[in-house]
Amino acid sequence: MGKAGASTASKKGRTLELVARLAAPECTSLAPAADGVAYAAYDRGILRLDLTTRATMVVEPASNLTDAALGGFRWIRWYRGSLVAIQGAPEGPFRLVRLRLDDLGRRVRSVDVLDANVAVAGATSATLSGSTVYYVSPAGAQVDGQLEIKKLALK
Repeated sequence: MGKAGASTASKKGRTLELVARLAAPECTSLAPAADGVAYAAYDRGILRLDLTTRATMVVEPASNLTDAALGGFRWIRWYRGSLVAIQGAPEGPFRLVRLRLDDLGRRVRSVDVLDANVAVAGATSATLSGSTVYYVSPAGAQVDGQLEIKKLALK
């Protein structure tokens, strides 16, 4: 690959541009935000990427949170100054959370658990459409072994 910012022409005349390099070997999800910023989930937390300056920094937990509170994210999306995420160990259980960020987007102020029992079949098991999250979750006890598609309206 070329240097950050290097461009290459693609088949249809569009230009592909390298905007950042991540020193995180296990990046699982990318969430573009406002004003040329994006967030990347990696094996030990979340990175904040300034796509204009190409600066990368680790998003830190507030003093009332542990470093473990920001690990294990499989999917993240930007939503109105916060990140909506699916978090958990590879063997489960997973949970749907909302990470409330400070005004600069550099520190997580709080973690709100939206659903503590989410099934994740893969990176496409959840989506954010407008202010609604759709995701796969285990069905209730009456239909054991099945999955349900759930939706949650964010406020």
